[in-house]
Amino acid sequence: KELALLLLKEAFSIYQTKAGDSHERTVDCRIHLGKAHHSLGMYDEALDCFCMAVYMREALLGEPHPSVSEIWLLISSVHRAKSKLKLSLKASAKALTGYRNAHGE
Repeated sequence: KELALLLLKEAFSIYQTKAGDSHERTVDCRIHLGKAHHSLGMYDEALDCFCMAVYMREALLGEPHPSVSEIWLLISSVHRAKSKLKLSLKASAKALTGYRNAHGE
């Protein structure tokens, strides 16, 4: 898993340099990096990745987009792992709002 994290960091650096922070592939790589951090129990690092990704996606696609909601669920998962249940619930509620806006009630 540590090797995967190292390779993802390298890929992220390449995407960031070549395409910029807000490019879709850079944001996707940031999400994968966050997932790797999460799986290694590096929750603060995962949260940093997911929070940056969600704000980038919101700027690119708008808040009600389903892919933004997916990131809010990842953020919720990190908060749950850190026993921050109120923050987890808040992030889940943002995801649900996004899904409802995108797909209707």
